[in-house]
Amino acid sequence: MSIIRPCSRKSIQYIIATILLLFFCTACSSGGSSSSSSAEEDNFSVSTYTFEEPQVSGTTYYIDPLNGSSDGDGSAAHPWLTLQQVIEDGLIEHYAYSESYNTESELKIINQGAPVKGGDCLILKSGYHGHLDIRTFIFTDWLSIKGESGAEAVLSQINLTGAFRKVYFENITVNKESFNTLGLEAENYYDSDAIDGAAIYCASNSFWGDGSDVKFKNMTVMSAADSSDWDATTWVKRADSGVAFRGVQRSEMVDSTILNVATGIALTDDCSDSYITNNTIQGYRVDGARIISNNIYFADNEILDCYKVDDNHDDGIQSYTYVDGTVGIGTIKNVIIRNNMIVGTTNPGHPLAGSPQGIGCFDGFFENWTIENNLIISSTYHGISLYGARNSAILNNTVIDLNTNDAPVPWIMIHDHKDGRTSNNNIIANNIVASSISGSGTNLTTANNYIIGKSNFDQVYELFTAPDTIDFRLQDNALTRAGIIDQGTVYEGFHSSSYDLLGQARDGNPDLGAYELQ
Repeated sequence: MSIIRPCSRKSIQYIIATILLLFFCTACSSGGSSSSSSAEEDNFSVSTYTFEEPQVSGTTYYIDPLNGSSDGDGSAAHPWLTLQQVIEDGLIEHYAYSESYNTESELKIINQGAPVKGGDCLILKSGYHGHLDIRTFIFTDWLSIKGESGAEAVLSQINLTGAFRKVYFENITVNKESFNTLGLEAENYYDSDAIDGAAIYCASNSFWGDGSDVKFKNMTVMSAADSSDWDATTWVKRADSGVAFRGVQRSEMVDSTILNVATGIALTDDCSDSYITNNTIQGYRVDGARIISNNIYFADNEILDCYKVDDNHDDGIQSYTYVDGTVGIGTIKNVIIRNNMIVGTTNPGHPLAGSPQGIGCFDGFFENWTIENNLIISSTYHGISLYGARNSAILNNTVIDLNTNDAPVPWIMIHDHKDGRTSNNNIIANNIVASSISGSGTNLTTANNYIIGKSNFDQVYELFTAPDTIDFRLQDNALTRAGIIDQGTVYEGFHSSSYDLLGQARDGNPDLGAYELQ
């Protein structure tokens, strides 16, 4: 990546491996328990989180598109053919609600006596496993569906629309362009109604029932593997969203890569108590992520390379409220956005290089939000902006200008709601920002923030260890000591625990004067 600036210093080269090594290896650990509050509670607070992999308590079966058979028995010696075939042939016993439109009705067994049950594991060997389109898939014990280690198991889509529960996917490539009709005449995924929507789409449905408790780990998700020759028209036509959760509580997406999509990850309606961690989203044309639900933990993710292909309002992370289709009505509560990196473009010379806003929340109210320890490199005004916020904290973020040759320089802002309602009881502290810190409303605290200023861009080389390789750990020198490190204060009354200036480990550096927010 080259940060565009009017100085003679060598161009900044973006190296993805270096980001992974330097940024995430230096970020605060997020280990611990995965327990969380329910949607009804007002104080969803996650100080630590660890992904818990479901245990296999039953039988392990095998599926092999290259050497298997629909007449197999699922053993290692006689595997089944594809995952789609196994599901469509009724080889998996599961549950559904006994009455349509009634999620309080008793569960009934589907495919009673089938060999595969909850607690079992399906191992997918290399090859194309089909297109999953499922309406009922409830288990009382987790069903695990895993790509074999070292293999490339491929699906063209995972579409769970209806009543599902306790399903775990791991180590699978979901590539929409792999879509075919398993032996019939192939169709392009972008021309086929059968595969509309996100590559992974999980949604509750009023007829079939509610979905919940679904986990994804080490997935590779894409509209297509290679977008290098796409023009703007092709991007609009072919890039569908990567992962979409809609009304699905207790969803988890971890350790995954999402490429060449519209929106990377979206959580809408009631997806409370969901966790999105340690994913890379690279190449998107709408938003890197949308968080439109209460009780969301979004941490340790990379969001890279927006492509400007239409008049959409692009953001690294976006949120807004809506009720009955009206935007700006309602409240989104209890969201934690922590330790993420958002880089507008890693290739400013690309003809479609986008300029997304960092974290843009323009239609509140946003209540009990914590936005902390994020690195945002942007060439827009809105580095982090909340329009309509209550009891929220913007802490320890680093917001850097990507292009000092243009007018916008990113800021951090808490504003009143667009309709004039007042923001209140918020804090902006311990941030380093290119442009400015500003806020409105009642009981706003701003403290210990450091503003670089547009004319002082080269100061990033004095402040940080190695901006050329996206290593934004603070240096220990006279500037950081005088301007930043020695400004510690303790505040109380907020819903987070303690943090240091950037939330990153700095071996050998002094105490950074943390705020402690109880």
